[in-house]
Amino acid sequence: MKKEEYRSILSGAIEKEVESYTFYREIESCTNDETLKKIFGELADEERKHRETLEEFLTKPIKSLEFDEAQDYKISEPSNFRR
Repeated sequence: MKKEEYRSILSGAIEKEVESYTFYREIESCTNDETLKKIFGELADEERKHRETLEEFLTKPIKSLEFDEAQDYKISEPSNFRR
């Protein structure tokens, strides 16, 4: 994996966490049920934590990470999924 790909993947993941956080906060604000407010608030907080973790990976100096750019781990191959 190239370093640029690594950064792109992390940036995309951060965007998804922000979208999820926003979604949960919107649902939380639309309901009057206190149990649902709590659940969606907790889900939003989890998404915020995920974003923060991903941002830490993104801000670490890339030179400290080693990638084998030619290695293909074939993680998307159907035979690698357990049923």
